[in-house]
Amino acid sequence: NHVFVQTGKDLILNLTEAEIPQNASLWLWQFNNNALVTFSPHLSPVILDTGRIEVLEKKYNVKLKNLHKSHSGIYTAKSLLPREQILSEYNVTVQDPVSPVDLTINCTSSTSSHSILTATCRAEDFSINITLRCENKTCNQQGGDSRGVTTSGSSLHIYQLNKSVICNHSNQISWTESIKKIEDPCTKHGESRTHYEYMVFLILLLLIIVIIVIQKLTEYNVTVQDPVSPVDLSFNCTSSTSSYSILTMTCRAEGSSINITLRCEYQTCNQEGEESSGVTTSGSSLRIYQLNELAICKHSNQVSSTEYIKEIKDPCTKHEHRNHNWLIVCLILPPLVITLIICHRCRKAGNKVNVDNTIYALPEGMDQTHKLNETAEEEHLSPTTTYSTVGPSLTQKSSKTKTRTQPESVYAQIEKPST
Repeated sequence: NHVFVQTGKDLILNLTEAEIPQNASLWLWQFNNNALVTFSPHLSPVILDTGRIEVLEKKYNVKLKNLHKSHSGIYTAKSLLPREQILSEYNVTVQDPVSPVDLTINCTSSTSSHSILTATCRAEDFSINITLRCENKTCNQQGGDSRGVTTSGSSLHIYQLNKSVICNHSNQISWTESIKKIEDPCTKHGESRTHYEYMVFLILLLLIIVIIVIQKLTEYNVTVQDPVSPVDLSFNCTSSTSSYSILTMTCRAEGSSINITLRCEYQTCNQEGEESSGVTTSGSSLRIYQLNELAICKHSNQVSSTEYIKEIKDPCTKHEHRNHNWLIVCLILPPLVITLIICHRCRKAGNKVNVDNTIYALPEGMDQTHKLNETAEEEHLSPTTTYSTVGPSLTQKSSKTKTRTQPESVYAQIEKPST
């Protein structure tokens, strides 16, 4: 059996029980005379090439795993005992899948009546081709199909089928093809050449017209402009009620002004009417409008532009807050002044009542000193005691006021009289 296997695939080698002699005691599978696995009745198989051999459940069949080109060759099942006999044989060829093909159609020659095309099929550095003759947009193959064999043994085949050319690349385990619709490249080249000539003619014509126009345009209307000046954007309170207020938003530049009106309720302002625009004395444009909570004023001309963006704040509400603040001041200030005056008067009255009645004085001795005569014997019997009478100080009283009533006790140092 000749078997073709794709590179990397597995192959099962089958051996039926009927093919094994009843009296056989030893048989094997071999590859190019090299044993792969041996079998004996009532014994487990002995695998000699464990890398790529697997014994299946039926112990007579084996699987060759992950085959490569080097594994191509003859695989034989052979009985050895009691006599040598070939039981089964496989001629295995391992092949790679075929590569993609490249199909091209080229213009070989062309006349006013017909054109000759060459269709070429290439694969693995090998090519074959066929010839097509096209007349009035109809192409027919000249001669038969073309076939060839590549260096790897795969086949190439190119042929015409209706309005297409087909290139087929195949071997025993895979195939691929390329199909291309026949379009006459010779006619395309002719159409391209005609189109190119037409475009050249148009370009030359336009160039002549441009030259004539440039010659006639000898004057230019040139306007020199200054950059626009900055703008001034202001808000004014037009009127105000308890529920809403009306604002006027004014945009000024170059002595010109435009404005829009806003109506504000509950701190939300909306534009009344459309946006306003105008033209200044220098010809520049003024434009004023509201965008969300912003007021925008734009000043522009053909060479420059400027704008002023300001957050919308209700000036009417600010005036009400200022009046409210003055009212609070007027209500609080008079009672506060009265309270301060009363406190000041009470402090002055308290100062008059306070009297400092503290007396400072030095005691002075009396003019008379009463001495008690004692005998020497008495001096030895008891401690020496000297008495002196003192009285209130005769000095002038302090001008300081008394703070409280002081006791009438006066103390003075006395000396013992000499004996």
